Amino acid sequence: MKKEVQKINSHTLKILPKYFDEVVKKRKACELRKNDRDFRVGDALHLREFNNGEFTGRECSRVITHILRDCEQYGLKRGFVILSMTPHLGRFKK
Repeated sequence: MKKEVQKINSHTLKILPKYFDEVVKKRKACELRKNDRDFRVGDALHLREFNNGEFTGRECSRVITHILRDCEQYGLKRGFVILSMTPHLGRFKK
């Protein structure tokens, strides 16, 4: 039986300084996001700090390890996901 190969996507996301700092300090390991992309476990996240309408130059990389979706009965609105993430050790292609 042939194994299906999953395409790994890279998503560049804006993130506010107060959340970016917590991610970098490894105290924040999840992101609440609108599900407007094809997020998948294993995808890379390129988080770029965004403040006052512009990028600050600070960036970090994470990998999606779990996606929580379709849990309206527990308060997660339709169309939103919670992405669990871990540090990404590789480099992103630009």
